[in-house]
This record gives sequence, C-alpha cells and structure tokens, in this order.
Amino acid sequence: MNLLTDRPIPFTDAIRRNRSKIPVPSALRSQEWAQVPVGLRDRSFFSAGVNRLKDLDRMQGIVDEALTLNPDDVFADRSRFVADMRASLGGPEGDSGRLTDLASRRRLELIYDFQIEDAYEYGRWKQGQDPDLLDAFPARELIRVEVRQEERDWRSRWAAAGGRTVNGRMVALKNDPIWTAISRFDRPWPPFDFGSGMGIRDLSREEAEDLGLIEPGPPPPGPEDETFNREVELSVTRLPDYYREGLKNLFGSQLVVSEGRVSWRGAGDLVADAYRAVEAGDQIQQTIPLGFATDRLTKAAGLARNVPLEVTTDTLRHINRNHGSAATEVLRGQVPVTPELVSLLPAVLADPDEILPGDQRDEVRLSRTIAGIGQLQVFAKKSRNRLRASTFWITKKAGDEPRPNEAPSEF
Repeated sequence: MNLLTDRPIPFTDAIRRNRSKIPVPSALRSQEWAQVPVGLRDRSFFSAGVNRLKDLDRMQGIVDEALTLNPDDVFADRSRFVADMRASLGGPEGDSGRLTDLASRRRLELIYDFQIEDAYEYGRWKQGQDPDLLDAFPARELIRVEVRQEERDWRSRWAAAGGRTVNGRMVALKNDPIWTAISRFDRPWPPFDFGSGMGIRDLSREEAEDLGLIEPGPPPPGPEDETFNREVELSVTRLPDYYREGLKNLFGSQLVVSEGRVSWRGAGDLVADAYRAVEAGDQIQQTIPLGFATDRLTKAAGLARNVPLEVTTDTLRHINRNHGSAATEVLRGQVPVTPELVSLLPAVLADPDEILPGDQRDEVRLSRTIAGIGQLQVFAKKSRNRLRASTFWITKKAGDEPRPNEAPSEF
C-alpha cells in the first residue's frame, strides 16, 4: 500500500520480494515450518506439505505476474490463480474445501492472498524506512481491515506480547519490537497470521506525538531495514551444529552452509555449481535433488507417486565430455551445452512438453522447447524410487531427432 494514501501500488520492492524467494519443496506442515529459523523461512517460497518443485514454481510465477498488474486487479486475479493451479495439480473434480487439500479453492486462495499481501506489505515497510518518511510517519496502528465470522482476540495477543494500548488503540512506533512479537512469521509487517483480517494504518508525527509515542523534535529510531536483515542472518548463523545437521537431513542439498551462513539454493543453482566443479576437474561424487515428479510425469512414465528427480555429477561429466563444446557436439542440429544451459535441466524435468518412452525399458525421454535456445532433451532412467537424468543435449530446431553420440551412463 502507498504510505501516504493507503492505496496499493505496484511496488518494485514487492516484485523483488517475490522474485528473491527460493522455491523449497518440503512435506513439512505449518507447525514444523514454524520451527525452521526465520532467516531461512523469510527467504523461501513454500507452502505447507507441498513437496513438488513444479507446483511451487507455478505458484510463484503467477504471483509474479499478478504483482505487475494494476493494483485494483491484483486480488481479482486470484480466481485465475485458483483455476490455473487446480488444472496444474490435476486433482479430482469437485472441491473438498479442506485447507489440507492443496487443490481446494480455500487453500489456494489462502496461498495467493498470503503471498500477495506479504509482497505488498514488505514493499510498504521498506518504503517506510526511508528516513524522511519515517520522520513524517513514525508510528502505526494495528486495525481490523476485514471482518471475520469468528474474530481472534488480537487485543489479548497484543498485550501478551508487551504491546501498549493508548485510548483503546493498539499503537506503536514503526520499529518497535512489538510488530515482530505479534507475528506468527517473525516479521515486522503484515500478514501477522493466516487469514487474520488485521492490518496497519500509518500514523503521522503529529498524531504519534499526541498519543505520547514520540517526543517532539528528535527523529524516531531507525531505519530498521539493515537491522532486520542482520537479525535474520543471526538467527541462522547462531544455529548449533546439531540443529544445522538436522536441517541438512531434512532438506539435503537444498541447504548450503558457507562461511558460517546457512541459505537455500535452487535446483538450477545446484546443477550450475556442480557443473562448474566438473568443468574444473573436481572429482566430486554428488547426487543433486531436482524436486519431485509431477502427476503428469508419474502417469506417463509409469512411476510411483512422489518419486524424486535427480542428477549426478557422473552425468554432468558425461554431458560436458560429449556435448560441452563444438568439437564434442558433432551431431547435426545440436549445439554445445554450457553450464548456464545445463542449469535449465530442472525446468525440463519439472514441466516437459513431451514425455516419450526411451530406447530401453527403464528409460523415459523428456523434451521442452525454450524460446531463443531450442529444444532441450533429457534421457532419464526410472525406477520405483527415483527418476535420474542420464544425458542432456540441445537441438536447434524443434522436430529434429538427434541421438546422443554415446549411450547414457549406467548407474
């Protein structure tokens, strides 16, 4: 929302907020996610129980498109999000209405509303940390912005968190710790809980002084932007070793520990980094998770449900050796495969245009056309408990039928 008019505007910061999040597939439920440090939660795009990368990528993409719309149309675009996701998820006809059912309208609307509100309110919060605006509007009030049939007792929650009430109003300076304290998500901006119906109203300096929140003259404390980000990082770096190991067991290679910091890595990042290590001659042996097979891929390839997708460094060596340069990629119509192009491997596995049988019984062939690049081809070996990419190459023209110049690696 605009700090001065309380009307939503398409913040660049709101768009960046959404795009900066890494999709993190996980079967964790809401209460389990709440135990993950805020430093990781705040930088991830996730939804409780959603463990397929394709679903999260699709959700994030639609939210990104919505944030570029005229603000008056953003929440109206929720119906498109619901329709698109229901079609993508391929769930049964009808609507269960259960929050635990990812394909239900109620659950999808909750996801959309949360991500849109989080992006907008982050943009509003970040804008409000500008020193001049912070001086002009140093405080805010917690107010109800939407009616609920059963309203939660936010006054008690405010008081229990140490909040001050003035003339019956829940008010505080913008950078008072109360805003993070009342948040289920450990952040100083709305939403403060799922479907709460609560929001904020900015208070001018004159009103803040009248309420006794700030003395005339001195500027308010802040800006908090760097302080909050620093505290988010500390919430991760202070993790005890045993807890970090527990997180690694949960999230595997999605989590990286470097120079004392813990952060998420997307599947494409993992592939690109491992590929560069292979190019450098590092003899590492690594299995890289790329998400989970979609229902469409599961049915077409005859796989079990929730089969993980993966690639190994052995396969990356094969790709580099046989498809990595003009000298090695000798078949007609094919182009050399660079590390940047290999990082698109998760996109082919997550959402292929075609799913065809491979040359062998335990193989599947996947392809996807990407504008400006060509047709990306993947052969993968399937089993009851995984689908593992075995080779990857690129054809300039869709419709060419090249064959790799070496049989896929055996595992």
